[in-house]
Amino acid sequence: MSGTLALGWPADLGEHGGRGRRGPRGTAIGVSLALFAAGGIIASFWVWIAADMGVYWEHKAGPAAVAAVEELSAEISAPQSGQDTSAGKAVP
Repeated sequence: MSGTLALGWPADLGEHGGRGRRGPRGTAIGVSLALFAAGGIIASFWVWIAADMGVYWEHKAGPAAVAAVEELSAEISAPQSGQDTSAGKAVP
């Protein structure tokens, strides 16, 4: 099988002007799919690193520091007393 591919490849280049059997679009589609897949792999790698670092720093900081940060986050995200929370609701 590999002998057939090795002998058929140069003939294919000469026959189709270097584009192979797929024509001019085949290479662009293949390259775009490869770049898209590489981007997905890199993105998942960075998400994994971020999750791992979050766990590492939580363990390093200790439970008291984590509880303090969670309490501060809850205070920041809570609605203020003078703030109108009915935005978007129909008033009868």
